[in-house]
Amino acid sequence: MTDYLVEFYASGNKLKFDLESLKIGKTLKDLDISRNLVFGKLPKNVAGLRMLNVSHNHLCGQLLATKFTASAFVGNDCLCGSPLPACKA
Repeated sequence: MTDYLVEFYASGNKLKFDLESLKIGKTLKDLDISRNLVFGKLPKNVAGLRMLNVSHNHLCGQLLATKFTASAFVGNDCLCGSPLPACKA
């Protein structure tokens, strides 16, 4: 992403990439990549976003404390932790 991008909405575009490799610029505030083929773990720097929707992808891992609701994360292969159900041991 560029350092000038403020909003990125790309829901339902069959995008396939590792979310951990995405560079989230300091100016980005809104990110909607829901309903794609995105995989990997959620990077820590998404916490600074104003709006996030990564629902219905192939993300995995435990969520860190977040201000976003469960609807931002539902429908992924194996995301867990608040606001989603707890991770299984």
